[in-house]
Amino acid sequence: MDEELSGKRKEIYDYIQEHPGSHLREMARNLDLAIGEIQYHLDVLEKKGYIVSKRMGLYKRFYPSKMFGERQKEIMGILSQETPRKILLFLLHKPGASHREIAEFARLSAPTVTWHMKRLADIGLVEAKREGRSVKYYIKGSATDIEKIMKSYYPTFWERWADRFAEMWLDLSAYKEKEMQEDD
Repeated sequence: MDEELSGKRKEIYDYIQEHPGSHLREMARNLDLAIGEIQYHLDVLEKKGYIVSKRMGLYKRFYPSKMFGERQKEIMGILSQETPRKILLFLLHKPGASHREIAEFARLSAPTVTWHMKRLADIGLVEAKREGRSVKYYIKGSATDIEKIMKSYYPTFWERWADRFAEMWLDLSAYKEKEMQEDD
């Protein structure tokens, strides 16, 4: 085995392969390592070409080299954040949702939804289309990219978000039931 990939460094690299899109503090917490120690090893791994990083908002996320394209990294970065993930999965379930529907489902204020939708649109995952007086939101491009990542990394995502996913799907069901009652 390559001397550069042994001990703690190999442990960090293996973690990134199993949990692509992880950020520094998350890895430090889950691997029980000091921030400085993990920063040092991440820097070496990145300089040697084992991993790549991508800044998304406040976090720098790490991925195995040559494993993901830019769109996939964007999707994984979004799926690792609770609120935008909730919005994105809602749009997969209900394409063409209005601003109000997203706000109600995600239990967010209108300005917060606007901020998240702008971010999702800026990175090219969501598009807004004006339909009459309202704006409807859609997944931009093929939703299969998102679905493939969810399927490929389902065990990883499930480990990290099992309770939140269950809660979100219950929310989706309750929202759908409420919507059906309003239509009657």
